[in-house]
Amino acid sequence: MLEAARSAGTVAAVNFNYRKAPAVALAKRLVEEGRIGEVRHWRAVYLQDWILDPQFPLIWRLQKDKAGSGALGDIGAHIVDLAHHLVGPIASVVGTTETFIKERPLEETSDGLSATGGAETGPVTVDDAAVFLARFENGATGAFEASRLAPGRKNKNSFEINGSEGSIVFDLERMNELQVCFADDPPEVGGFRTVMVTEPEHPYMEAWWPPGHILGYEHTFVHAVRDLLDGMGTGRGDFPTFEDGFRCQAVLDAVERSADVRGGDPGGRPLLGGGTVGRTALAASAALSVHTGGEPEEMAAGREAPRGPRGGLFLGNVRDFQRDKLGFVEGVARRYGDVVRYRMANMTWCQVNHPEGVKRVLQDNNRNYGKGSLTSGALGSCSGRDSPPARAVSGSGRGV
Repeated sequence: MLEAARSAGTVAAVNFNYRKAPAVALAKRLVEEGRIGEVRHWRAVYLQDWILDPQFPLIWRLQKDKAGSGALGDIGAHIVDLAHHLVGPIASVVGTTETFIKERPLEETSDGLSATGGAETGPVTVDDAAVFLARFENGATGAFEASRLAPGRKNKNSFEINGSEGSIVFDLERMNELQVCFADDPPEVGGFRTVMVTEPEHPYMEAWWPPGHILGYEHTFVHAVRDLLDGMGTGRGDFPTFEDGFRCQAVLDAVERSADVRGGDPGGRPLLGGGTVGRTALAASAALSVHTGGEPEEMAAGREAPRGPRGGLFLGNVRDFQRDKLGFVEGVARRYGDVVRYRMANMTWCQVNHPEGVKRVLQDNNRNYGKGSLTSGALGSCSGRDSPPARAVSGSGRGV
């Protein structure tokens, strides 16, 4: 879809409507104006309870072949987009997911979020809840949680942003309010204050009611349509694009990969690193990368590197067990015809892109080298098919 929109030169938008709540737009303005200083922390939850009853039927949202994912993709996508919108691109994630109710009655009838079930049951194949940590490209840290099994939480889409000079809090269940705190306030009146976002000076409000007259959920869609129509008329506009949608999907994909490789550890210890989200999400692939330690100067970014005895890149200053590991990875990669090594930060990486190759390397690593030495995720615009295998590729260590 993204490629088609680009090729056609059309204006295309994704309906991330929560951006269009006036309080969220005000938060965006405060961040961009530097009112809370350097953004350091983001934490967000999106919690609901509408499938809390185990007898709620197995509707399409609970089937992976139809929905793709559960709480992560259904509601987690919205807080990922808000994070991108308010803080900036996410660079890496590590997370876990869980399905607490494994079976549900098969659906007989459904209408929106209501449904009735029969006597027979079927397996739930999506997550009920997802929790993940993130690091943003600007260095900020993030924490995310999405669940549809949180009793009492009807539609709690909430975030908090902490900066060097203040904080911002938003909760969709009180969507006309924004809590703000500024570090330079006098001590006797310091702390959070609640701003009623209904003044004509606030985003979107000049077109609506007198001050103090609140807006609702439906108005976010009106604002989204207005901004899209403005974009269609001018060729640009303030709305989430297909690029934003694809970047969001890359994060969700990386979280799922991280959760997949962490599953099955009875001790609860970390198995593998989280997904790395490439700056060019369009080329993200099922990639697995192996840290290999130091390397010679000639492998600096953008320079040709010498060929090794196995036909790959020569690595200097690599301990024997690391070199053996790379040999195995390269063997798997050659079998699937898909490998590239490249330089990121102070490490040399070997990347396997084919999903079956990734699976084979993970299995061998856990069996022979112990858990915890590989990193799995979507690594962006470097793959064995579209990058020269004998050239070191520049990067920041957070994705290409």
